[in-house]
Amino acid sequence: MRPVYVLLNLPRDTGAKSKNFAEVYMKVNKGLVMILVTFIITAVLWLTAVPRETVGALSHFGQLLGGLALNGLFLVFLLSLRNRRLDTWFGGLDKVYVYHKYLALLSVGLIFIHGQISESLAQAAQTAEQATGPVPAAGLANLPASMGSLGQALFIVLTLVALFGKRLKYENWRIFHRLLVIPYGLGIYHSYFSSAFDLFAWTPLAIWTTVTNAIGLGVALYMLFFYQRTAYRHKGRVSKIQRLNATTVELELTLDQALDFQAGQFVFLKVFQQGLEAAPHPFSISGGQNQTLRLTIKRLGDFTAQLHDTIQVGTAVSLNGPYGQMDFAKGGSQQVWVAGGIGITPFMSYLQHLGHYGQSVQLYYTYRGEEEAVYRPVLERFAQENSQFQVVFNDSREKGRLDFAQLDLPAEAHYFMCGPGQLVKSAVKQVRTRYPQAQITFEAFDFRS
Repeated sequence: MRPVYVLLNLPRDTGAKSKNFAEVYMKVNKGLVMILVTFIITAVLWLTAVPRETVGALSHFGQLLGGLALNGLFLVFLLSLRNRRLDTWFGGLDKVYVYHKYLALLSVGLIFIHGQISESLAQAAQTAEQATGPVPAAGLANLPASMGSLGQALFIVLTLVALFGKRLKYENWRIFHRLLVIPYGLGIYHSYFSSAFDLFAWTPLAIWTTVTNAIGLGVALYMLFFYQRTAYRHKGRVSKIQRLNATTVELELTLDQALDFQAGQFVFLKVFQQGLEAAPHPFSISGGQNQTLRLTIKRLGDFTAQLHDTIQVGTAVSLNGPYGQMDFAKGGSQQVWVAGGIGITPFMSYLQHLGHYGQSVQLYYTYRGEEEAVYRPVLERFAQENSQFQVVFNDSREKGRLDFAQLDLPAEAHYFMCGPGQLVKSAVKQVRTRYPQAQITFEAFDFRS
């Protein structure tokens, strides 16, 4: 599965891929400030620290890059926690994973450059020693450098597999992702035992490096050994199954205790049924209250196909969440909703609340083939009964893609968008072109679940 049946730009284990980093970057938020502050602190401490021995400018620069790489990895593991506070700071879990991806790529680049500088300096030193006489065997003295080289190679390979291994099954991908803790540990060992700076002393650099490394490694080990046991505390069972069409199924779950969620949010779901993958997958909440929860799931890949065909009433499940920042209640009195395919799901759970908030909504619901418009009858009936709700249906097979540059769109509305990444990216761009100051909240998905 790739970032999420829940409409996200998620990383691998959620089933989705980040689609619009520029859009996220434009929003200066607490998460971005946190990232910049940690990098600035790291850079300043490495630049101002006093080494144990005289080092050249190139060596100092190479160790600075190594320190920045470790800081990037600390943040990568921290963001993998799916912490709700961080979720809020970044404006949604999909945004968290955008930063997660680019921080991983940045760290790989820093590690590679650091390694090239270190290798160049080592070769120069060896050449100089050979010119003065025989060079004694290094023995264990060379172990930190060897561990650093091994960690660099492993981390580059595993990160590239994690980011670009699209053909891997989700379970196999998760194995590679978990193994990242090994090169991270090797990198930490390398930094402490090969650095020209004393990282065991009570200096600002040593304290900062130790704290960030301890947090990063602690989070990595927690995610590896304990996360799956502790995060999925909401237990329940499948109480009702409704197959809406040949590709879409709606599950009603009865939980042991009520789940506090907002319309538009999603959960990570584990299904404990023989023959079905037990790994968590993200799905939008399409309705429910108290201890009842409904999830609408489209057949888009191996897992969702098996779930659609074989799920049984009484199957045990567990949930982690809820997640998501699509808070329609705070979206103002005039809203425009854009839903692509199964991206209609988060909007469905909020329709019943429209009357409570007095909001006027225009919904553009686009899909590929009438058989995919699973909620069309419900939406038509709701539009007839509620004057503040208007819906426009678009079958892309017959009418082509929606052209948001040509639609009658209000300038002052708050726009909520959810659907495939390509659709959402295009819609955001077109609306931004017309109304640069428009408020847009979006979640996009692109996965094979």
